[in-house]
Amino acid sequence: MQRSVPAEILKSWFGPTANSIVSSIETMPPGFSGADVFRVTDSIGKTFALKRYSVGTTIDRINSIHRFLSAVYHNDCQLVPRVCPVLNANDTVVWDGLRGWELVTWVSGSPIKMTTNHRVLLDGLSKGAAAIANVHRASHSLGIHQQPAAAVGVRLKRADEISKLLDQLICEGRANVFSDSLSAKIDSELTQSLLTAIDFLAKRWQSITKSISESLRPFANMRLSNQHVIRDVHREHIFFDHDGISGVSGIIDFDAIRVDSPATDLSRWTTSFVSSGIQLSELWNSAFAGYRQEWGLGEHEESLARHLTLASAWISLANWVIWVALQRRSFPVEPNRVAARINECLKTVEFLE
Repeated sequence: MQRSVPAEILKSWFGPTANSIVSSIETMPPGFSGADVFRVTDSIGKTFALKRYSVGTTIDRINSIHRFLSAVYHNDCQLVPRVCPVLNANDTVVWDGLRGWELVTWVSGSPIKMTTNHRVLLDGLSKGAAAIANVHRASHSLGIHQQPAAAVGVRLKRADEISKLLDQLICEGRANVFSDSLSAKIDSELTQSLLTAIDFLAKRWQSITKSISESLRPFANMRLSNQHVIRDVHREHIFFDHDGISGVSGIIDFDAIRVDSPATDLSRWTTSFVSSGIQLSELWNSAFAGYRQEWGLGEHEESLARHLTLASAWISLANWVIWVALQRRSFPVEPNRVAARINECLKTVEFLE
């Protein structure tokens, strides 16, 4: 489907002469969420990210994301993009009748590559953890809540749901994969990834879910400091100058923000490096060292960050298989990108064995 920017949307930020102010609009490759992103460059060379949120994302939700970004940005943390207000209005969201639009400053740079040598990867991991801590420090003004970490309850509940779906997933999911493969709905690479993942879950899930429960139950009712966190802050969402050799240039994608323990962000970031094959202890040492440069985590929060890794990795693998093989959900990306995501999940759980 052709993606384009309506003239009225551009005028909301660039005024009635938007056509003369905007020099170029580049359609960015689609992501998994279904949102549309365009790189907009104006006549003096400033670049912006114009985003049309996915269907179902409400104005209230987008406004809450903007409150978070604005608080962080104005608390001396320019690692997040600046939200641009609509001209002659107090709003930052434009509604087109179905979906919301936003304009923010462009975040330059690129994610660190897993093909980079281990020394550079560990340095990038540490710098990324420091950047996350910087965001946590800057978002502190939005409030602190002493309560159990939402991530714990969510993962325990999801693990239980997956256990109940396991037999159906193994039988019906495998049958769906073969059927979709024969009808060319999915390609051979995705077929192999799904079948490998289903077999892996069939062999290991029952013992893994017991480990997940044993590791997370002690935190289920533990009151910890909770605040607004990013949640979906993995390796592809923190950008570096010069492929990680220099510093962090910025962070993207804040669609999943909510109040939770800061440990969830550090765990998500660190877990996304597990498939590199670097020893888990080395990864955590680098992550904690970087985080402590900007902000602090308590002893229980550091322990929670470590314990979330196993649950998050296995649940992520199971989720992808359920979505694609069982629910036959489609994503606005090429099948090889879905296969790559599943393969990375497989590598991660294998290294955690």
